[in-house]
Amino acid sequence: MDSAASVVTINIHQAKHLILSDRHRYLDVRTTDEFNAGHVNVDNPLNIPYMFQTPQGRVKNPQFLEQVSSACTIDDHLVVGCQTGVRSLHASADLLKAGFKHVTNMGGGYVAWKENGLGEKIVGDQIIGPQTVCCEANAVTPAEACMRSLQAGLGQVAAACAGGAAETAKHTTKMGIES
Repeated sequence: MDSAASVVTINIHQAKHLILSDRHRYLDVRTTDEFNAGHVNVDNPLNIPYMFQTPQGRVKNPQFLEQVSSACTIDDHLVVGCQTGVRSLHASADLLKAGFKHVTNMGGGYVAWKENGLGEKIVGDQIIGPQTVCCEANAVTPAEACMRSLQAGLGQVAAACAGGAAETAKHTTKMGIES
């Protein structure tokens, strides 16, 4: 049996109702760049990418389940969304298979949300920073935040490392970069 077949998919209006009910949390599984370019306007959305864009194309985030598990419990109620509903369907199936009990896929994704005028939030030019990358909601390590800062071309890597200057030096040295 296909694990995606066991995923419950709801429309964006149902998703908004669940998210606003305070019992559900929105998990956006798009890339950080996609999320920062615009996302559903709800309180405390999680952004944990299911796939990463690489020079070879999209690849599955090997730490996805670990990152979600560090930000959520298996009993949390999650509404999972992406750009159009495809990645979130696969992410939802993986979460259910991993033991998460209350996972719902948002059909149509951010595109449908935006097209229906349900409200969006744009982070803008501030792609990387301690609040958008190292925060627990995004479930990334300081080392990953440093790497994202470098990939985004930001000059001040220290701003992205929640561990401060010592952690920044350790991470940048490990990556062969002088800070």
